[in-house]
Amino acid sequence: MVTLETLINTLNTFVKKVNENTTLKKILKGWSKLLVVKTKDPEAVATLKIEKGTVVDVKLEDSPNADITLSANADVINDIFTGKANPSRLYLDGTLKVFASQKDQMVLDSIVDIVWK
Repeated sequence: MVTLETLINTLNTFVKKVNENTTLKKILKGWSKLLVVKTKDPEAVATLKIEKGTVVDVKLEDSPNADITLSANADVINDIFTGKANPSRLYLDGTLKVFASQKDQMVLDSIVDIVWK
């Protein structure tokens, strides 16, 4: 079982990799979103503020203005943000709940693929 400390470390590592990736910066230069990640077991919420493809803030709180919300158990969220699991596949089998436009879902898939490939 994934702990809250592990989730925080995973998100921080992911944010660092996203922000250091020059390919992503070019692709996402116009992409500004609020991404909320919700987990169960342990229950946790994090909001990532993305401005022009750069994660500029991470808070351990919910946001009523989220553009994108991901919700799953902590193991699933951890696997997504460490590159061990494909978010599209998890969404299709109902393991991951995603509340976002189709375009934003595709962008998230691309981010995960680029960061961990």
